[in-house]
Amino acid sequence: MAKSDGADNLDSWLNKATDPSNVEDRWDCIQGFYLLVNQQTDGPQVATRLLGHKIQSPQEKEALQALTVSLHNALNDTL
Repeated sequence: MAKSDGADNLDSWLNKATDPSNVEDRWDCIQGFYLLVNQQTDGPQVATRLLGHKIQSPQEKEALQALTVSLHNALNDTL
């Protein structure tokens, strides 16, 4: 099954935000990811699936960065 353009774009933003070669957190990519999540009807469902996959990554740095992306949204929702 082919991915929709929205999933490709969300995947692209998340890949940039969780790239293990990142020296520091890519807040620009995290913000771009959530802007797109909020614009798409199925954004939250797709984002949950993508983040769940990244959090389970065997690459520790990628998994930790995915947690950072998740926490960014959780903290912003409570402020």
